[in-house]
Amino acid sequence: MTREYASQYEILEAIRDRLRSQVTDFSTATTCFISDTPNPVRVPSADAFCVVSVGDGQFNDSHFAGGGQYTCTEDALVQVTVYLQHTSDETDRLQQGLLSSDYGIIRVYKQAILKALLVSWEPTDGSGNELLRSQLSPVSATTPTVVEASGGMDFITFTLTFRTEFDWDLS
Repeated sequence: MTREYASQYEILEAIRDRLRSQVTDFSTATTCFISDTPNPVRVPSADAFCVVSVGDGQFNDSHFAGGGQYTCTEDALVQVTVYLQHTSDETDRLQQGLLSSDYGIIRVYKQAILKALLVSWEPTDGSGNELLRSQLSPVSATTPTVVEASGGMDFITFTLTFRTEFDWDLS
């Protein structure tokens, strides 16, 4: 396939769709969705869910100087934030939430996301054309923390950040 010009929403949708198809617990619209922020205002009623959101970006001056609108290249970040419901009064629950082989946020979800997005896959458009200039690449992972959501529910959460370099479709 060839590389095509892209819109940032196409990349976000491709990542969301890949996670839905590859990570069982994130297979629905309520367990894996796109948001303007990694911290959604409304929390779905699910034990685990992920949010795909846009991060900061930079435009490459040298590409633009050489090709103008045809090479308006952005090096942008995409964040995948995972939330796992956590009951703070249960003994040893936090360790289980991190390390359990059944539902641990690090052992299960972090590995599943990395595998889904980095092994034998590139974001493509509906025709199978590649959307990125270079391979999707991991940039950082935050420390898992416990956060309180509306309604008094606690979640263990962490964010994986990925780099996406693409040429904007300005047609």
